[in-house]
Amino acid sequence: VIANPNIEIAANAPRHQEVAHITFPRNATLYSLFFHAHYRGENGQVFLKKPGGEEEMIASLSKFDFNWQRGYYFEKPLDVPAGSILITRYEFDNSNGNPANPDPNIKVTWGEQSHEEMQYTAFGFRWNEETVENRKPEYQKGLEDSRIMGMMDVNIDGKVAKDEVRGRMAQMLLSNWDKVDVNKDGFIDESEMGPINAMMNKRIKDAQAQQSIGQ
Repeated sequence: VIANPNIEIAANAPRHQEVAHITFPRNATLYSLFFHAHYRGENGQVFLKKPGGEEEMIASLSKFDFNWQRGYYFEKPLDVPAGSILITRYEFDNSNGNPANPDPNIKVTWGEQSHEEMQYTAFGFRWNEETVENRKPEYQKGLEDSRIMGMMDVNIDGKVAKDEVRGRMAQMLLSNWDKVDVNKDGFIDESEMGPINAMMNKRIKDAQAQQSIGQ
């Protein structure tokens, strides 16, 4: 899952954009995608950025409908080389022009209730080197750890600046910034993400379990 619990949508915002991503540490094959948002979800796109390459749009849901949520399977599974980034970009309509909007006059944040919002993209894949007899849990851990960086690294440059931190992450991370920023360069990079990864991966797994129950 690529999830973004840091969503903050201003009141009366008709085209609010959010981005979240994940990085594959080893070679993989991608089979399917599942877009999920709530009543303010407007559209969503998924891009694949391979090492040394440009972003390529691999899926686009031009008009999201809360009542029509389906998984999408690629006609031909996609090759995902190690180091590739899977990027999700969603737009949300929190204006009175959205007839499904519960209340356009409030700021909307992440939440499990339908009057709140989610940027949540599930994907089906396999590690090319993994078999039933030769499991690779370390690959999965690397993938999940990169997901936390992908919640905050809005410009996708591999590090987090203070002005990128918002939403649920803001209070926790900014109040402990000097402890996490070990090399004191003013940014949080992958080598400094250990404590944050451990905490956030547990929260995401709990949310994922709730989402599965809801489906």
